[in-house]
Amino acid sequence: MAPWPRLLEQLAVTYLSGFLAQRMSRSPAILRAADRIRHEMDHLPHRLEGKPVPKYIVRDFDPPETTWIDHGEPHDEPSPFPLSGKYSGSDASFHRQSPGAPSETQDPLVHERIESEQRAMEFRELQEQLRRMK
Repeated sequence: MAPWPRLLEQLAVTYLSGFLAQRMSRSPAILRAADRIRHEMDHLPHRLEGKPVPKYIVRDFDPPETTWIDHGEPHDEPSPFPLSGKYSGSDASFHRQSPGAPSETQDPLVHERIESEQRAMEFRELQEQLRRMK
């Protein structure tokens, strides 16, 4: 028997994957799992700090009209990226080093801390831009 043409195989895979994606997007089990994962990820910073986390509320999903409802969980917590007192929020271009190895006199831990603070500043700036857009 001759092998299937490559184009026919690609069409079958495309239609089958689209069909499975639609079915899975309506599946209550998949929606419950995604909702639980979202809940856990939202409260991960609290868990890492040892703070109490609201209990997960199991919701019934009626396919296909699934609506996402915010149940009043705290999503407006302060940023988990603390900044040292050295850098102000307005100075985004503080001590940027060229890519590569840190200077010979600089401790690798200090270099990692500076990079972490730079990333924290970039995240804060992006958060502020997103808040202004709303």
